Amino acid sequence: YLLLFAPAVYVLLAWGLSALSARWLLAGAVALTALASSGLARHYSQRYLEDDYQSVVAVLRAHAQPGDVVFLHSDSDWPVFVYYYDGAWTGIPYGEATTAASAAARMAPALSGREAAWLVVTPDAVRIDHSGHAEAYVQTVLPRRAEWVIGDKRLAMFAAEGVERPAHAPPMAL
Repeated sequence: YLLLFAPAVYVLLAWGLSALSARWLLAGAVALTALASSGLARHYSQRYLEDDYQSVVAVLRAHAQPGDVVFLHSDSDWPVFVYYYDGAWTGIPYGEATTAASAAARMAPALSGREAAWLVVTPDAVRIDHSGHAEAYVQTVLPRRAEWVIGDKRLAMFAAEGVERPAHAPPMAL
């Protein structure tokens, strides 16, 4: 709302600086810079990059093999996930309450004949599936082998007995 007044503030500021003598000009510029910096420091103090999906996808790239299935639970964050992950994935719909029956119906076709499955659990998944039906269903088909907690997301790997998913270094896609 105050953007309309910005030109007037800048003109007044420039007029005030031009009225200062040469020796006070430097002091005025330093004071103005310090004042602006203190305001920016408070503005950005709680803002920092939490790009957890980049780390989640790095783990997937390092461990997942062709033929593995990846579930995004819930798929509310799919645009961010897809920005980093270019492989195939199956989403558990955002906003749809997950029950044991709906998890089985949605996940069974994707899990059929697979040796390994990956489940990306987002904070929204706890809201729509507070009992953990999706994770419990995957665990009835394939046992849990590993889990990574990355920020507020969790990545779980489920694999058949004897199936290994050692880390490898695939080429990075930027």
